[in-house]
Amino acid sequence: MTKDTANMPDTLQTCQQDGRRKKRPGVEEQQQVIVGAAIPLFLDEGTEAVSIARICKQANVSRPTFYRCFDDKGALLAAIYQQSVTHAVSEFLADELFADTPDIQHIRLAFEQMYQAIFADADSVALLFRESANPNSAAYNIVYRAFENAADKLLGQLPQGMTRDVDKTCLMSVMAANQWIVHNAIIQGLSDDAKQTAIEAGWQLVRRLFFTPQA
Repeated sequence: MTKDTANMPDTLQTCQQDGRRKKRPGVEEQQQVIVGAAIPLFLDEGTEAVSIARICKQANVSRPTFYRCFDDKGALLAAIYQQSVTHAVSEFLADELFADTPDIQHIRLAFEQMYQAIFADADSVALLFRESANPNSAAYNIVYRAFENAADKLLGQLPQGMTRDVDKTCLMSVMAANQWIVHNAIIQGLSDDAKQTAIEAGWQLVRRLFFTPQA
C-alpha cells in the first residue's frame, strides 16, 4: 500500500482498485456501441430475425439501456441510415448548390465528397439497401421518407434557370438509381476503380437532370 492510499477509506481504495465509480457512458456513446453490435447481426441474419435481446447481449448492455437510446428496432435502423447516408446527403444539399448561376465544378466536387462519405460506412449502406428491398420493412419506410425529404428540399432550391420539368417522383427515382450505383460499387469490393466508376455514373444522372438545357 502506498503512502497516498494508506490514509484513504477502505471503500475508496476498493473503488479505485476494482474500477467502480467510473463515469457512466452518455447516450450518444451507448448508441454507437449498440449500432456497432447490431450491424453485423443484421447483416448475417436480417433485421427481422434479430431480437432486441440479442442486440443487447452482443453490445453488452441492458434492455433499459437499449430503450434509453432507441424507442425500438426501427429507431435503431433509422439511426444507422442517418449516420451512413442521410448525414452525407444533408451535407451535400446544405451547401446551397443550386444557385442561379451554378458552379458545376464545385457541385461535382461536393457530389464526390458525398459518395466517399457514404462509401466509408459500406456495411451499413449494404444492410439498408438489402433490407429496403422489402416494401413491408422498416428499412423501406426509412429510405422512402429520406428520399421524400431530400426531394422536397431539392424542389425548394431549384432556381428558374435550371431544368424545371422535374417532380418529386422523378427526383426520388434518381436517388434510388444512385443508391443502386453505390451498392453495386460495394459488391465490387470498393476498389478505387469501382468507386470512381460509381461516382461518375451517379454524377452523370445528376448532371443530365439538372444541368442539361431543355430542348
